[in-house]
Amino acid sequence: MFAPVVDVNNNPANPIINIRSYGGRGGLVGRMGAAYVRGASGFGMLTTLKHFPGHGDVSTDTHAEMATVTGSRAELDATELKPYRMILDQEGPQSAAVMGAHLWAQAFNEEPTPATFSREVLSSLLREEMGFGGLVATDDVEMGALRSDYPMRERVVRPLSAGADVVLTPGDLGAAIQAVVAAVREGELARAEIDDSVRRVLRAKAEAGLHRAPRVPSKDVLGYLREEPRGQALADSIAAGSITLLEKGSALPLSEESNAVLIQLSNYKESESIDAAMDTLAERLEPVMQDTTRFAGRRLAASSTEQTMEAVQHADAVVLALHLRLATGRGAAGLFEEQRSFVEKLLAQSGTPVVLVTLGNPYAAGTYAGADAIVVAYDQTIASVRAVAGVLKGEQPAPGRLPIPVGPYDFGAGQHGFGE
Repeated sequence: MFAPVVDVNNNPANPIINIRSYGGRGGLVGRMGAAYVRGASGFGMLTTLKHFPGHGDVSTDTHAEMATVTGSRAELDATELKPYRMILDQEGPQSAAVMGAHLWAQAFNEEPTPATFSREVLSSLLREEMGFGGLVATDDVEMGALRSDYPMRERVVRPLSAGADVVLTPGDLGAAIQAVVAAVREGELARAEIDDSVRRVLRAKAEAGLHRAPRVPSKDVLGYLREEPRGQALADSIAAGSITLLEKGSALPLSEESNAVLIQLSNYKESESIDAAMDTLAERLEPVMQDTTRFAGRRLAASSTEQTMEAVQHADAVVLALHLRLATGRGAAGLFEEQRSFVEKLLAQSGTPVVLVTLGNPYAAGTYAGADAIVVAYDQTIASVRAVAGVLKGEQPAPGRLPIPVGPYDFGAGQHGFGE
């Protein structure tokens, strides 16, 4: 599997890592990543640490263009590389594969060079200095970071020359194979290094037991996981433990006497998962709401926003739920401009206490820190939505703490519940 993400998200403007990261400190990311590798390996799964040497401190989405990491070698050692060293030290130097990133790490290459093309990164640093003996894979070579500047032959051959064993998803597989064959014949690639890569691939497959029949047919895996009660119970437990209360405010907990309005905004116009999350939150909060509305996508109808603001004027509290999902190639993980304007107007002019709930991008909690109460969830899964509803109604605590600094709130912030 191409997980876990062990990038340290230490740049709030990062448009694509964000909640895919475990947090903003290398030690936290290393501990969580090691636990992921240990758990998956225990069930015979091969994991992949990504995106080497670190994709957290960038403001560019490599699905669209190449990113640049400007940190010094000392800074990378202290932060970006720390999770990799921790995991490989704890779990073993071949415990997981490593995926290279399509970014220029200036500490290793003076000229703009994707790490996936860099022998200094994949061979000198990862294999020789860090002692890594497992598989090295590239990120998708069809991503904009490479596709816009390099022809297919370079996207396939240069990673192998740098030390990669696996080139992910070249669009024309036949042409990619022929490019590798030609590069070996022409001396651009050493046959001995290709042989070493093949041995590493075969060894990884054998250690993962791929030569044995699977316990669950691959076509049935997702259905099996969804229906497996222990897995759902674990998801519920993790979600409940992650909900973070930054401000208690005066409106919480909600009750049948709250006379509240629910407003839901999403930065995705069409998404089955977000639609399901919105439906579930509305259903769970229905006993304590007098009105609900939702706005999905870039445009907001003036008539709808006017009606919503009218309802807000007659309410005792507003629950504003922001479903903020990452979108590859979009360059941002927040609200659209019209949505931001609406939220700012709601906070500034309504005169009604606003309970801000972020589901997804937690940095929005810092952007709209003027809300009366602030509750942070880190995705839009049904488990997280159920947990949020429980916290809003005072049925369960909010034991989570921020894994990153957010606006005025420091790393580790969280108030735990209404009785503390």
